[in-house]
Amino acid sequence: MVRNSSADNGEAFSRLSWQEKQILLRLSEGKSDQEIGKSLFLGEGTIRNYVNSIFSKLGLDNREQATAYALKHNLRAHLGNSD
Repeated sequence: MVRNSSADNGEAFSRLSWQEKQILLRLSEGKSDQEIGKSLFLGEGTIRNYVNSIFSKLGLDNREQATAYALKHNLRAHLGNSD
């Protein structure tokens, strides 16, 4: 269940750091913490910390909700326009 109504309209997205957005994108692609860490040259523990921060900032409870959020807000296109 989404806890934060701002997650529904995308406002919370602006509170994510660039690194958190990159992790959210990979998470939405079904990547494991290990795979995300390897692609960004970070340890699994660091990725877990980032994932928890993303969940907190977006008011989400799990990876499925994070994936749905990323798809709903077209994260891939957003990052393509901002990089």
